[in-house]
Amino acid sequence: MQKAFCFLTMSACFFACQRQQASDEVLAQIQAALERIENGTYGRCVVDSEPIEPARLEAVPWAPYCARHQREAEARAGVRTPRA
Repeated sequence: MQKAFCFLTMSACFFACQRQQASDEVLAQIQAALERIENGTYGRCVVDSEPIEPARLEAVPWAPYCARHQREAEARAGVRTPRA
């Protein structure tokens, strides 16, 4: 029983740390979006300065990339976002 409890505690700590890291990353992205608002570049892709799709900004208001450049970044990182 002791080993199971220890494993569950370690697992809970691991997931809590992952959630905290994800929260920290989102907060950093939001801060970057606020900076883009201040400098007048919010709503523009950071790669080519083209407008970010309104639906994308509605879904992810802090998005720094248009959909095309987001897909390219995910492909380079080996990440796949589910598509509707």
